[in-house]
Amino acid sequence: MIHQVLGTERTRPLSTDEQARLLAAYRETKDPRIERRLVETNLRLVAKIAHQLDRTDGRSLEDLIQEGCLAPGLHLQVRDG
Repeated sequence: MIHQVLGTERTRPLSTDEQARLLAAYRETKDPRIERRLVETNLRLVAKIAHQLDRTDGRSLEDLIQEGCLAPGLHLQVRDG
């Protein structure tokens, strides 16, 4: 399941310019669709970090990825708070 999601176009990393543009648009509008896009495009990084932690932490890979997906959204909200 995880490999299917990671292989989609939605999880393609954004260029720095694209990410900056989306972040600026999110700050202006707080649009949840933009927030979701930012989270999805960072999913590969989240999965990589979760895979590394999975070996040392004892929690399941799926749980770590879910937690990692929440973190960028929370980060956006706290940063703009």
